[in-house]
Amino acid sequence: MDGAPSDSSPAPALAPAAASPSTGTRLKAGLWALAALPCLLAVIVHAQPVRPAPLAAAVERPPLAFDQYTVNLHEVALQPVISAFFQFTNRGDKPIQITKVEPSCGCITPRLYDGKKDYGPGERGRFTVGVKTDREQAGPKEYLTKVEYVADGRTYEETLALRVILPKQKVTVEPPEVYFYQLTGQPDSRTIHVVDTRGGQLEVVSAEINSPHAQVTVGRLEVDDDGRRRYPIRIDVAGEVPPGRNFARLTIKTNDEDFDTIQVGVLIQGPTSGVIPASGIRPSAGPSTGTKRPASRE
Repeated sequence: MDGAPSDSSPAPALAPAAASPSTGTRLKAGLWALAALPCLLAVIVHAQPVRPAPLAAAVERPPLAFDQYTVNLHEVALQPVISAFFQFTNRGDKPIQITKVEPSCGCITPRLYDGKKDYGPGERGRFTVGVKTDREQAGPKEYLTKVEYVADGRTYEETLALRVILPKQKVTVEPPEVYFYQLTGQPDSRTIHVVDTRGGQLEVVSAEINSPHAQVTVGRLEVDDDGRRRYPIRIDVAGEVPPGRNFARLTIKTNDEDFDTIQVGVLIQGPTSGVIPASGIRPSAGPSTGTKRPASRE
């Protein structure tokens, strides 16, 4: 076997395997894809058709427009009546009619200029608001007036405000209003005082009430514990009065030119209709107002 060819030659080398992508290469590719995503989305959105948003419905304006909805007089000097006015314009194309001018309390009196209630398109008007200070406490106040009007068959409403800072009062009525509840058939009385803190010489000249069921008496001048001059006025109400609420006004006249007339509201509440008072006598029916009854003096 010495001359036979040998089978111990080395085996041929294997070809190297293809290298796989590294982890870093894959990470870079993923980041590039993420970076390109917003651009791709923007292209898609831009390609969509744009639909215009619906326009909001126009807000309808009321036909009556006021130059000012709030009048602020700030601090005012002492005076019996404080007045302000509100001007307005009919800016619609239809005539309007003012049906109500309603104050928020009995201490203010709104009045349409010349009593005019009808205004054509473009026409201007105004109303005044007066505040009687003899029954008001000092300090900041806000008085409201509601204006109701009709235009083209529709009813509208606006609320106007008057703001003012009232000074300390010098002449007042205590209490500013009087209430009677005549439910038992018995007469009753209340005493109010006209007070002057100015140290002047105010005198009550007369007092009268416009109710046939009440009478008033002016007392003698008094000086209270605080040194204030005051006149007592007693109101006497009959026991038998008409059923329901009866309103009266007490009018006081003085010798002071700044406070020559002072008015006080009086409410007389009668029994409920159909109820006989304790006296057993039914009150006669009739209005609560009548000839003014002057005061007597004590």
